Amino acid sequence: VTEATTLKNKASRRAQYMVKMDPREYPEFPGLRGKNRNKSDLEEVLQIKLARDTYNDAWSCQVNKRYNDAISLYTDLSIICNNNEVLQDEFKHFIGRAFCYIQLRQYSQAMNDLVKVEESKKGIYQVAKFEGMIHLTMGFLVQAKKIFEKALKKLQHKRRYNYHLDKFDVQAEEQELNENLKGIKKAEDYLSHMYKNPDWWGSDESNWESNEEDSAMKFFTKLSPESPRFHIVIAVNKCLPAVGVNLLVADQKKILKEAFSKCSNFFLSSSTDRNDPLYAKSLSQLVSISQVAAKALHGRGLYELAEIILRCLLEIITWDPLAGVRRISQLFASMREQKELGNLHFSEGRYLQAYEVYSTALHLDPSNTYYNAQIYFNRGSTCLNLFQYKKAVEDCTCAIRLQNDYLKAYIVRG
Repeated sequence: VTEATTLKNKASRRAQYMVKMDPREYPEFPGLRGKNRNKSDLEEVLQIKLARDTYNDAWSCQVNKRYNDAISLYTDLSIICNNNEVLQDEFKHFIGRAFCYIQLRQYSQAMNDLVKVEESKKGIYQVAKFEGMIHLTMGFLVQAKKIFEKALKKLQHKRRYNYHLDKFDVQAEEQELNENLKGIKKAEDYLSHMYKNPDWWGSDESNWESNEEDSAMKFFTKLSPESPRFHIVIAVNKCLPAVGVNLLVADQKKILKEAFSKCSNFFLSSSTDRNDPLYAKSLSQLVSISQVAAKALHGRGLYELAEIILRCLLEIITWDPLAGVRRISQLFASMREQKELGNLHFSEGRYLQAYEVYSTALHLDPSNTYYNAQIYFNRGSTCLNLFQYKKAVEDCTCAIRLQNDYLKAYIVRG
């Protein structure tokens, strides 16, 4: 801040001399073009010079990633422009400040600046581009898609009617927007399958392993590496056996906890205002994706990992919308306890008690095929020890129907 203030003071001292107000000297402020002002107005000219030097200093701070210093200077520039009739229509300080806010994860403040530009300058494609970046980072794919499409139309219009533009830069911008749109379409398809059927998550098809560059993990990392929603997708894909690497349980736990740590840091470094619609929606999406992730892991017999996901989620946010998460967490805990209790009775020869506990466990979550297949097999084994052979065959058959590659059930059934 001290260095930036010194630069601004030097610029102010240099501005003590009269200079010709030539718009070509101020390319940062295109609004000067066509302004027929009194060139002898010293105070106004000094303000314009100060605005130019302030903008240059702010831009320098932005390039050097001193975003807080840049925001302070852009704010000073905003005050200068508001007090100067020539510069009142300028907007670059709002766009520059919005970019800095985005880098600091202060998305609501960035959106406020972008709205100010949009209200006065309808054709600025950078506004739509930055809005799309914010929504993509928060994980809002539908909104990001609409905004990027709007940005692309604005950019194409600008290219068509502004022939002085650097066409290579425009082409690069168009390519970036098109890549984002293509990635969003792919993400929408992936998440749609996953939400409809959690068992699909982690299958060979869902990981796109036929093309390594299009694997789910690399894809979501490239699309929006900051998004809490995508942190969970990436982590669970690493933990699911179908990815091709069977990690140790300790490594799987570490991956999941690190993912939720990133999510927690994202919200803590951004905003703690629960009334902010952006953050409230992002938190809601984190809850939703975590529930699906827990069900996907639980459905594959990774019970401990599923419970870790729900515990980590409850540590991040503890407010009312998580009542559903708590119910799922309690359900998973009950399923684990019933299975462990039944196994304990079975191992100690209390087969009647084991049979009753396994029967109770079957009613906890009828949709969990992996878990219920195990319970049917365990109860069938219990019936075998009780000399109830018909019931043993029936339970093993039920286990095979739920999981057709259940080798133990085939062996016991004979």
